[in-house]
Amino acid sequence: MKQFSFKSSAGIGFDLTYDQSDFYFARLNKVTYLYPGEIMRFGIGPAYQLKMARLSYNFGLGFYLRAKLAPKKTYFKLAIQYQITPGLFANLTLRTHFGQADFVGIGLGYTIPWIYSKKT
Repeated sequence: MKQFSFKSSAGIGFDLTYDQSDFYFARLNKVTYLYPGEIMRFGIGPAYQLKMARLSYNFGLGFYLRAKLAPKKTYFKLAIQYQITPGLFANLTLRTHFGQADFVGIGLGYTIPWIYSKKT
């Protein structure tokens, strides 16, 4: 995330999702997995963050790079994030596919410092 105003940041998000309910839907759709790791979904997309002290609201649009079983190729994420320490945060996320809720996730994350230089 790169901050562009007092409360707003924008950036790129990378997602790695493991949802065991996909095994159930794979059986219904006759999709077979050779190994359990194939159920992972990888996604990337732009993100926006509205920060208010330690609490922030995140909005993101994502595109699946690899997903053997996915409802759509794109998804939307809404998240509430709480900053525990300067580098560590916890979040509660809702992922949707065009208005249809897919799942609610909880997570811990680490912020990688953004290093850049300006020419003067």
